[in-house]
Amino acid sequence: MAEAVLESSSSTALEQYILLSKNTKGAACVELIRDATSAPGVFVFSELLEMPNIQAVCKVFSFFFYFSFNAYTLLNNHTHLSY
Repeated sequence: MAEAVLESSSSTALEQYILLSKNTKGAACVELIRDATSAPGVFVFSELLEMPNIQAVCKVFSFFFYFSFNAYTLLNNHTHLSY
């Protein structure tokens, strides 16, 4: 019973972020994600992550982090090879 109440209140708290995400793009999406993940009472984010605008921002960050990490490892490996 407590799990159902917790899930219901989390869903209600997330609902405002889902509605906001429909018209949010770019840096505003990043701020929306930050607000939603730090909001008290929001414990489930899958509905928010399913929104097309949010997915687009996540893809951009995945691309950035992937190439940043690869560049870091290449530079780090190159430093070790130069000895």
